[in-house]
Amino acid sequence: MGSPCPFAAFSPVPHLKTLKTLGLTVLLCLLGSGTVFGQTDAAGQLRGRVIDHETNPLPGATIEIRHHQKGIRRSAVSQGNGSFQFQSLPIGTYSIRISMPGFNDVEQDRLDIALGGAAAIDFTLVPDELSYSESITVTTSRIKAFDITSTTTGLVFDTQRTETLPVKTNHNAVALLAPGAVQGDSDFGTGDLVSFGGASVGENGYYLNGLNITDIRKGIGAIRYPWEAVDQIQVKTGGTPAEFGRHIGGVVNMVTKSGSNDFHFGVRTVWDPRDLSGQNPTTFWPDNEGNEQLIVNNREDSSEWQDYNVFASGPIVKDKAFFYVLGNPRRYKDTYANTNTFYDRQTEGDFWLAKMDWYINQRHSVELLGFNNEQERTTRSFAYSFNEGRGESHGNSYRETGGDVWTLKYNWAVTDTLSVSTMYGKVEAVDNTRADNPELPAYWDSRSGSWIRLGDWVAASINTKEDERTNFRLDVDWVVGNHSLRFGYDDEDLDIVDLTTPTGDGYYEYYRAEADNPYNLPEGTDYVDRRVFVRGGTTGTRSRSLYVQDTWLINDRMTLNLGLRNTTFENTTSQGETYVDISNQIAPRIGISWDPFGEGRTKVFANYGRFYMPVSPNTNVRMASGELDEHFVSYLLGVNPDGSPVIGEQIAHQVVSNGEVPASDRLFNQEAGPMYNDEYMIGYQQQTNSGWRFGARATWRDLVQSIEDISINYALNNWIEANMPDAPRVGGWFPLLTNPGSDAVLNYDVDGDGTKERIELSAADLGFPQSERKYLAFELSAEGRIGANLLVASSYTWSHNYGNTEGLLRSDNDQSDPGWTTSFDYPELMDNGYGDLPNDRRHQLKLYGSYRLPANFTMGFNGYAISGRPLNSFGVHPGDDCEGDCYGRIWYGAVSFFTDGVAQPRGSAGRTPWQTNLDLNLAYKLQLGRGAVNIKAEVFNVFNFERATQLEEEAEFDSGANQPYHGQPTHWQEPRSLRFSLRYAF
Repeated sequence: MGSPCPFAAFSPVPHLKTLKTLGLTVLLCLLGSGTVFGQTDAAGQLRGRVIDHETNPLPGATIEIRHHQKGIRRSAVSQGNGSFQFQSLPIGTYSIRISMPGFNDVEQDRLDIALGGAAAIDFTLVPDELSYSESITVTTSRIKAFDITSTTTGLVFDTQRTETLPVKTNHNAVALLAPGAVQGDSDFGTGDLVSFGGASVGENGYYLNGLNITDIRKGIGAIRYPWEAVDQIQVKTGGTPAEFGRHIGGVVNMVTKSGSNDFHFGVRTVWDPRDLSGQNPTTFWPDNEGNEQLIVNNREDSSEWQDYNVFASGPIVKDKAFFYVLGNPRRYKDTYANTNTFYDRQTEGDFWLAKMDWYINQRHSVELLGFNNEQERTTRSFAYSFNEGRGESHGNSYRETGGDVWTLKYNWAVTDTLSVSTMYGKVEAVDNTRADNPELPAYWDSRSGSWIRLGDWVAASINTKEDERTNFRLDVDWVVGNHSLRFGYDDEDLDIVDLTTPTGDGYYEYYRAEADNPYNLPEGTDYVDRRVFVRGGTTGTRSRSLYVQDTWLINDRMTLNLGLRNTTFENTTSQGETYVDISNQIAPRIGISWDPFGEGRTKVFANYGRFYMPVSPNTNVRMASGELDEHFVSYLLGVNPDGSPVIGEQIAHQVVSNGEVPASDRLFNQEAGPMYNDEYMIGYQQQTNSGWRFGARATWRDLVQSIEDISINYALNNWIEANMPDAPRVGGWFPLLTNPGSDAVLNYDVDGDGTKERIELSAADLGFPQSERKYLAFELSAEGRIGANLLVASSYTWSHNYGNTEGLLRSDNDQSDPGWTTSFDYPELMDNGYGDLPNDRRHQLKLYGSYRLPANFTMGFNGYAISGRPLNSFGVHPGDDCEGDCYGRIWYGAVSFFTDGVAQPRGSAGRTPWQTNLDLNLAYKLQLGRGAVNIKAEVFNVFNFERATQLEEEAEFDSGANQPYHGQPTHWQEPRSLRFSLRYAF
C-alpha cells in the first residue's frame, strides 16, 4: 500500500474551513509519510561544520548563537559528520560560540545573516592538551565567500547600502541594478517596472515577509508599501527554488525592519521639488495635408513629491518581544496636458505600518505585520490650448486606491533538526473612480487624424474594483544527515470584484471616412461611433501547491539541489463556475554547486527549472464576467457647442459582447495545458585574495507554452457548415482561451436546442502558429573595493530575446491586459510575427557604487548604457478584404506586420537609440546628541539625456492611410530631477 499522501498524485482539495484543520491535516500527512515542509525566504540560515585540527568531523559539539540586536539565542549540536544548521533565523548580526568537552572553545564575534541566504562557516577545535603547543597552527573559523548550497542568482541589498546609492525609493529601482534586468514599457505605469530574462513585466513575483504582495489583478509590479520600513531586499534573477511559484520572470523578496533591545526613534522627509526638474521635448509633425500637428505635449509636465516618515522601535519585553511602528504621510502633485485638456493632480495618502515579534522561548515565536496603503487622487481638468494655456474648469475626478494588508506567522522549532512555520495573510486592493459630472458622456473628435477632446466631461467611465488576496502557507524544515529537506503547502485565493459603467449614455468617437473604409462610405463622410460598455461581477482565482526541496550536501565541496513543485490553478466566472482547472503542474528544479578547491572562494554551478504561470484574474474580468460592449455607428451631421453630436441615420449596430456571462465550458479549451517556461543556467563565481568577486553566467529560457485568447468565429462557422449546415452561424467575436498552435475542444449549443455539441477543431482548422519566446544571455560581473574608500559593482550582459509573443503583456502597442492582447486574436495578426521582441536589449552595461569622502561625506553613483529595443512598422493586413465578415478589419486596423501591403517582420523597423544615464548623490552624516542626522541630495539623469525610449510604431492609420509621424519619438527617458532627503534617528 502506498503513502497516504503521495506527492506525485497530489491534487489540491477544496479550501478547508479553518487553519487548524488544514494545519493538522497536512502535518499528519507529513509525519505519516516521513516528509516535512519547508519555509519561505523571509529569513536567513546558518550552516557549517565542526572539525578537529586533523580535519576529522566532531559530532556532539554545542553551537550557541546570539542575535546582537535582539538578544535571542539558539543552540544546536553537530551531527555525525560534524555539520550543523540553523533555519528561519531573523536577519541581522550574530555571535557564535562552539564548545565541546576536551577541546578549546571557539568564538566568532560577528557574522551577518542576510535575507534568503545561508551563511556558511567552518570551525576547527583544538584538543586542550595541544592548544598551547607551538607546533600546532590552525584556523579556528573560516567564513565561506559563497553559499555552496544555493544555485539561485541575483542580489541582496540592505537599505543601509541602498542609502549610499542614487536609486529611487522603490523595489523595482533596486531590482534594475541586477545584471540582465531591463526596464519595461513606460506606458505600463510608473515605478521602473522590470523585465527579467526576457519575460514581460507582468510575470514577476513580489513578497514582503513571506506574503505575496504582487499586484492582484494584473500582476504588474507590487502593491504600495512604506519603503522606509524595508530592511533588506533580495532580487532573484534565476535558479529560483521550488518554494516560489506563480511566476516565470524574476522574484523580488523583501523583509521589513523590526524592533530590538534598544529603543530607536526617528523622522525622515523626502522632497522632489518641481521647479528643479526638467521636461521632455514637445513634438510637432505635419499630417498628410502638410499641416503641423501637436503630437506629444510635454510642455506642461511638472511634478513634486513629498514623503514624511515617523518611526519608533524597541523592546516590549527585553530579549522576548519587540515592536516597530511607522507613520508615512505622502503627497504627490503633478500636471500634464494633451492637445486640448490640462490636468492638475494631487495624490494624498497616510500610510502606516506596524510589526510585532514575540520570541516566546527558543522554540516558539510569533510575528505580526500590518499596514495600510490607502490613498486618494484628485484630478482637476481644464480646457486647454497650446498657445493660450489653461482655460475654464471642466470639473474633478477622483480615484481611491489601496487597502489593509496584514499577515500572522507562527514558528515552532520542534527539535534542533525539525521546525514548522505557518503563515496566514490578507491583501486588500481597491481602485474606485468617480467624477463630478457622471451624467456627461465622453466626446472625442478624431476627424483631423489626431484625438481632440470635446465638451466638459472629466471621466469616460465610473469604476468600482475591490480585490482581495488570502494566502496561507504551512512550511517545515527537516535536517536528516546530509539532507536539508524543505517541503511546503501554499494556498492562495483571489477574489475580484469589478463594476464598470459609462458616464452619460456612452463613449462617442467622431471619424471622417478614408478611402476603403470598413463601412464602404464615400471618402470624407463624417460618422460617429457611440460605444456602450458595461461590465460587472465577482470572479475568483485559486492556486494550491505542494513543493519539496532537498539540499543534499554530497560532501563539503559539492551540493545537489533537487526540487519539485506541484500546482493547481482554477479560475471562476462571475456566476461562480470554474472555467479554468489545470492540475498536476509538475515543476522540477534541479541544481548542482561545486567548490573545486574547498576554500569557499570558488563556485561552479548549474541549474534547471520549470516555472508555471496562472491565468490572470484580469482575464476573469474581461472574459468571464457579464460584459456588454455595443457600438452604434451613425452619420455625423454636426457637432453642438457642448461637443455632443448631431446624429443622422444609423449605419451599423455591432455587439461585441451582449452582457451575458458565457457558459464556463466554452471559454477554455478542454485540451489546453498550462503556460510554462523552462530555464537552463550555468555559472562561475570567484573571490580573489583582495576581496574582489567575479562572476560569469549563461542563461537560456524557453517559453514552451502560453495561454492566449483567440477568436474562433471563422473556424466555428466552418465546422457548422461541414457538420450542421442548417444551424445559424456565429457572428463577431467568439473568444476561447487556448495554447496557440494546438487542437481545441469546447462545448457549444450550435442550433439552440438546449443540447451542447462537442466541437473539435484541429490546429490546422484554427491556423495559428505555436507561441514562442526565447531568451539567451551571457553575463559578466565584478564587485570589490578600489583602495579603502571606493566600492564598485559592475556587470555586462549580452542577450537576445526573440519569438512571436512577449508573454502576458504587449509593449509594442501598450496593452497591459495579461493574456488578453491582440496577439493571436486572429491568425492573420501573426503573419510575419516572429522576430526580436520588445524586451530585447542586446547589450547592457551597469556600474554603481559609492565613495567615502573626508568629513563624513559620501558620494554615490549609478550609471548604465543599454542598447535600444526593436521597432515595428504596423499597418493593415492586405488580405483583409472582409468577404462578408468585416469584424477583424473594423476592430483591429493597423496592428498587423504589414505596411502598404508589404510584409514587415517583427522588430525589423530599426531600434530605439542607446540609453545612457548617470545618477549621483552626495550624503553627509552628522552626530547630533544621541542620534545622527543624514542629509542627502540626489540628481537623477545628471546630464539630462533625452534619448527616446519609444517611437511611433504605427505606419498606417486604421483606415490604411499613411501615418506621417511613424518612427517619431513618443516617450523619452526621464528628464533630470533632484531629490533631497533628511533623516534623523536616535
